[in-house]
Amino acid sequence: TLSIRQPVLAYTEMAVSVNSKHLALFTANGQIWVGSSDLQKCDCEFDTQCKQRPLQLEWCGTGAVAAYWDKLLLLVGSQKDYIHYAYDYPIRLVPELDGLRLIGQHSHELLQQVPGKRRGAHLAPAGATAQQKLANKAASFGKCFVSDMNPQPFVSMCQMLRVLNAVREPPTALPLTYA
Repeated sequence: TLSIRQPVLAYTEMAVSVNSKHLALFTANGQIWVGSSDLQKCDCEFDTQCKQRPLQLEWCGTGAVAAYWDKLLLLVGSQKDYIHYAYDYPIRLVPELDGLRLIGQHSHELLQQVPGKRRGAHLAPAGATAQQKLANKAASFGKCFVSDMNPQPFVSMCQMLRVLNAVREPPTALPLTYA
């Protein structure tokens, strides 16, 4: 039998993990229940504060569940940790064994769990580093065509990105940003 702390009027969305071992349920009162597919174990109950049924409910690997409403993606981990992303365009979610593909009309991203055993929704777009390198090469090439450009801001930015990317890789693997 399924045990949920809040009274449930109806289950409006369901997602089974790619390996078929985990189940996620979205209730009419805005709860996400995460547990075993045999309904014997509850890993997490998360209140989304939204009673509207998500357009999609999918698994991101086996460690997080993604709920997608119009232009808003919410990822919930098994420890009630969460992160949300806002999109300016509609996307489709495609679950993978090791992550979640986000496909838009002009974009394709892959969310994967950051390596290591840490609490928190440590998910990052897998192509972010490759996109940074490509953008840096384009900027480096483009600055050659500007006659009076001071290269110092570009050099400082490249150095900062190298440090942030190095700290993000194992064994440190800290999700950092620079403001």
